[in-house]
Amino acid sequence: TLPMLMPTVTIVLFLTVVGALKLFDLPYIMTNGGPGTSSYTMFLAVYNAAFRENNYGYATAGGIFLAVAIIAVSVVQLSITRKREVEL
Repeated sequence: TLPMLMPTVTIVLFLTVVGALKLFDLPYIMTNGGPGTSSYTMFLAVYNAAFRENNYGYATAGGIFLAVAIIAVSVVQLSITRKREVEL
């Protein structure tokens, strides 16, 4: 039954990985990255660089790096899970 469920597993795994990589709202609302930097995420660093420190170049570079990282992880993850799918 698992080979028939692989298209669903692929989609769910893809959405979960992308959602985990772009986590921003919960650490920002609850702790603002604290205490210290224990819940500081990359998107929180980009946000703070852009809107608190007015360092737009650093924020843009961080955003582009995060976009490339998410694309790379997604392509690798999709290529691995697509190999296990069964053609109908």
